[in-house]
Amino acid sequence: MNDAFISIITDYLKDKDSDYALMINGAWGSGKTYFIKNTLKAKIEKVECPIQKDNDKKKTYQQIFVSLYGVASIDEIKERIFYALNPTFKWLEIASNKILSATEAIPAIGSGLKNVLSCNNKEKEKIRNAIGNYVDKVFFFDDLERIDKNKIDIQSVLGYINSLTEHNHYKVIVVANDEVLKDDYKQFKEKTIRFSYHHCPEMSDIFDNVCEKYKEKYKDFLKKQKEFILSIISAGNCRNIRTLIFITDVYQKLFEQVDGEYSNEINRSLLLPFTITTIEAKNGHTKEELKDVLQSINSPSFMDFLPNHNQDSNKHTTPKEEYEQEINVKYDRFKSSHVIQFYNILFDLIYDGYASPKDLKIIISELRNDYRAKTETEEVKLIKQIINWTQIPDDEFTNVTDNVKSTIVSGNKYCVADLLRIYAAFVQIEAMNIDGFTLSDADSRAFKVAVDNSMKDLPYNSILALQLPIWGEHNADATKYNELRQYALDINEKNKEKNRLSEKLDVLNMIRNNDIEKFKNFISEINNRFVFMEIKPKEIINSISSTNAGIKQVLLWGLTVFFPESLTNPCENDLNYIEELNTELRNYLNTQTIRKPSLANLFRIQNYLIHVSSLYKTRLNIQ
Repeated sequence: MNDAFISIITDYLKDKDSDYALMINGAWGSGKTYFIKNTLKAKIEKVECPIQKDNDKKKTYQQIFVSLYGVASIDEIKERIFYALNPTFKWLEIASNKILSATEAIPAIGSGLKNVLSCNNKEKEKIRNAIGNYVDKVFFFDDLERIDKNKIDIQSVLGYINSLTEHNHYKVIVVANDEVLKDDYKQFKEKTIRFSYHHCPEMSDIFDNVCEKYKEKYKDFLKKQKEFILSIISAGNCRNIRTLIFITDVYQKLFEQVDGEYSNEINRSLLLPFTITTIEAKNGHTKEELKDVLQSINSPSFMDFLPNHNQDSNKHTTPKEEYEQEINVKYDRFKSSHVIQFYNILFDLIYDGYASPKDLKIIISELRNDYRAKTETEEVKLIKQIINWTQIPDDEFTNVTDNVKSTIVSGNKYCVADLLRIYAAFVQIEAMNIDGFTLSDADSRAFKVAVDNSMKDLPYNSILALQLPIWGEHNADATKYNELRQYALDINEKNKEKNRLSEKLDVLNMIRNNDIEKFKNFISEINNRFVFMEIKPKEIINSISSTNAGIKQVLLWGLTVFFPESLTNPCENDLNYIEELNTELRNYLNTQTIRKPSLANLFRIQNYLIHVSSLYKTRLNIQ
């Protein structure tokens, strides 16, 4: 809190003959309104009004808040003042209008009410125009910069406010972000506003107040993570209180899903990328732009140490590359032995307000397994050292790098992300021509073998590309690194093919074994649609034809999930799969000479396929 400004306000309120206004100035989202209602309000309410309306009771000031957002005329400002002073009048007006509409059909009652209401309106106009004797009020005019500038100018608004202060001696505090106002407004400002207070709050103080609204468990977590969260916000050059509140409000959805072993560590692993993504999203960057660019934060550290002799000095830097450089500078301090993982669900939660519980559960499980594996062994200590290789003492450097190489060759099973980070550090060291260090072809082959060993028994990882550090292709020194990264991604794609075969077999077995619950769980998850479409329609129909009625009903329901009637933008692949499925089903039904009850659900499936196929054709403009 600014004690000097509190003193200025106090003197201002005690001066019965004041003829000027004060201003609270600050950036959008800096918490000006929060400051007024949570700090200033209590101070103002303690000041005794120098002009008393009666001698029976000493009065203190009452605060009246009037938003200028979108106002188009002085009359509209007067109306807003009126409603701020008489908040119940708005409801009476709405209610009376509704009554009048309801009784309009009854002439006698309708005309009577109309006369009463017109009298009320005349009285209301008198009150509006007179404003009244409000010497015991402090008027806060907020959003000066957000008036409708096409219909009214700042000068007119300030002129009206000046009439309130100069002629009526009312106490007025204008709240605005004057950085977005044109320079020509300043000459008019001087006549109306004597002192301005630039509100630049301490995020630390705001943080404590924000935390108070949460339940104890989440509140305790936030308080323990206070310095961590504020350090990220500071790195992101964020001073917006709304962004802080968004972070604490929305992250609660993730917090409630994380429990058990390593819950604190998992929350920190999610909180860091969540906070970074929120800050950048609130800076106006799109979802797709951020998904692409934020991964560059995982670029190998200390890029500034790399030589420039391989760079093309004439190459034009693209806006994307400039933004990558910007965020790397901002958030470099948060790189550690763990990759900052920008999961898709974080973007979904921040931009769309929803994160898939199934995907979140998988991520939490992966993080927990990662922390279990990363107990502080000698190998892990070596990883931390080599990733921060510029901090290794000169006399220990060769010993550390040799030890890391030996752990790779001896087959110690690092995870693929750690292997890539180690290899990136080695590439950097080689590019710097550090005395006594070489990265031989044999070393590179050892890393490939290690990548093979670390991935051979793993299932396909849909977010592996997000987990592996990115080193921009525009940097020639990154060629070796990118070759190993691509090698790992190629292995992951091969694992995907293995997974597809396994998943398809699992689905067909669910059907053939009449495993209704398992099949229902599978087909209720929209993301499994792509697995389903990997299965040939003929295999689906052959498997479903001999199952019980329950499985057939689940399939029908599942088709409405995977291929809904409401899908406004279907793709041709959807239509082709539906039609092929329908063809196979029709062929099967044509072989059935006797209409048994067990075929009823198959005919229902066929009817739905025909129906949705027709809808999709129309939407795709296919005849």
